[in-house]
Amino acid sequence: MIDFRLASAAQIQAELGERLRQQRLSRSWTQRDLAMRAGIAVNAVRNLEAGGNATVLSMVKVLQVLSLVHELGEVFKPGVALSIADLERLEQPQTKRARARKS
Repeated sequence: MIDFRLASAAQIQAELGERLRQQRLSRSWTQRDLAMRAGIAVNAVRNLEAGGNATVLSMVKVLQVLSLVHELGEVFKPGVALSIADLERLEQPQTKRARARKS
């Protein structure tokens, strides 16, 4: 397993393709089975698994069929909205106090 924060785009793409492949194989499905269930071309499944270019739509359809679409909810989770008062506090310089000298 790779650390996505340190990986290149190509490495991430390859890792995701391998993970999809493992999910498919864990169900004993062929690429053709997955493609038919997802309503996409077999070449699209091949491209996804090989870390090649594929559409977001193809990825979403495959994730739906594999019952993994819920994982996407964590990807672009909305941030917490800050109030104007919170933003103003963030802009205030933080004061630092010097430590008292020991005698």
